Amino acid sequence: MTPTGWDWLILLGMGVFTQIGQVNTTKALQADAANKVTSLKYLGAIYALLYGFFIFGETYTRQSIFGIILILSGVLANVLTKKKTV
Repeated sequence: MTPTGWDWLILLGMGVFTQIGQVNTTKALQADAANKVTSLKYLGAIYALLYGFFIFGETYTRQSIFGIILILSGVLANVLTKKKTV
């Protein structure tokens, strides 16, 4: 299916916002420790799940909720622990 009209505008917007996100991620990697910045990228999956729940009314299993808790725990552990210098 060939995009028409609004489809092209939506595709252009997706490309622009994706590029803005990538530039900001690169700047964040330059400004702070890589483990903090990259661990926060995992939160994107949780944002997608929450978006699906609140906007589209999706339901999730216990396994999905357990996965969210695991991801959040890993991100928190990574951000809160400090690298020890030897």
